[in-house]
Amino acid sequence: MSTLLTGPVIPEGLLALTPREQFLELYHEIYERHLDAYPSDAKLTISYPSGRPGEVDSTGKAGQAPLDSEHIDLRDRDAIWACIERRQAPPAKPGQPGGNTWIGVAPRIGGLKRSRRGTAAECYPIPAMFVDLDVSVDGAQHKHKDLPTLAQAEEMIEACPTQPSVTIWTGGGFHLWWGLQPGSLLDKGIAPSSKERKAGAATPRTEAQQADADLIARHKAWWLDEAERREVYIDASVIGTTTQVLRMAGSTNGKYGSTCQIVKNDKIFRYGRADWEEMLPPLPEKTVKARESRKARVEEVREAIDSGHARPGDRLAAEVPVSDLLVALGMTETGGTGWWSPGGGADHPVHARMYCDPEGRESVTAFDRSLRERWGLEDDHHSLDGWTLLGRVLCAGDWALAGRIC
Repeated sequence: MSTLLTGPVIPEGLLALTPREQFLELYHEIYERHLDAYPSDAKLTISYPSGRPGEVDSTGKAGQAPLDSEHIDLRDRDAIWACIERRQAPPAKPGQPGGNTWIGVAPRIGGLKRSRRGTAAECYPIPAMFVDLDVSVDGAQHKHKDLPTLAQAEEMIEACPTQPSVTIWTGGGFHLWWGLQPGSLLDKGIAPSSKERKAGAATPRTEAQQADADLIARHKAWWLDEAERREVYIDASVIGTTTQVLRMAGSTNGKYGSTCQIVKNDKIFRYGRADWEEMLPPLPEKTVKARESRKARVEEVREAIDSGHARPGDRLAAEVPVSDLLVALGMTETGGTGWWSPGGGADHPVHARMYCDPEGRESVTAFDRSLRERWGLEDDHHSLDGWTLLGRVLCAGDWALAGRIC
């Protein structure tokens, strides 16, 4: 049964499209037009509730269930839609997977297991700019209360210096996609495989990758500044994140039982790098200063390693993905940048969240109380880098062992 929410006005032509036709519109605009730019093993990742229960707290309330994923040939649109239809169907029995779906914005490399959604190191360049804009409307299920109203959200979209190519109403907000011109995939730096990283063979960003990362950061900065000006909340963590998942046009939003509906499809808006450079405001000064400070610290670590005055673990802290260590701990990605721990409770929607600074260095913050205790963190304002996570948690404080591993 559908839950009807107050939403934007939808043109009759778009409202008449079937769910599959809406899927094909977005698939063509964002993915199909760039197929020649992706290797033959590129996959579109479809994530869905695994059916495994979330951790139950003392009140008997279950936490968020972990996600599983299927990785479908990016070029096989029929198989992609068939997977979405199959996985969004309500489970026939409790404990079975499905009931909701999300797609990974960036195509993934081949060979990923079903339990994994893929790390940044396992993603190809992203095919679009994107924003997930939650909206305060009757019936919507959101954690945050200070979200923009529907009118405010539409004003923010209209005010953006670059107009979205495809706008989707999910039932509780907008998913905005900015299509790219051929040859304009955004590559902000693909990390080496975990095997290479553990061998110390990390690859710094090229100048071109840094330029793309700056464009994404400028796009993100505009939305954050606009939200601050209007005194509303927007989730900064999902803007431009390589591993981000969004809802596919035409899919069913399991929260409300309604179709994720295209409300605007402006195919004239396709952007190249020159367009972004011209139309986006410059990076905020505080962002530039913070980046320069972090870069200087990383260079200090690398110089110390080269001179033999640093522990092997310092290299790990600067270069190895935390995501690999979380997998080694038996944790599972839950969507966005969140992670679920088998031993965690239900005091927070996600047990931990992973972050990546502009230099590609990852860290993790624990929100679950029991997880913080196991990791030796006082509160959720402190994070662990790769070296500390390896030595303190995986090696149980045996720092000599951690040094030999990395």
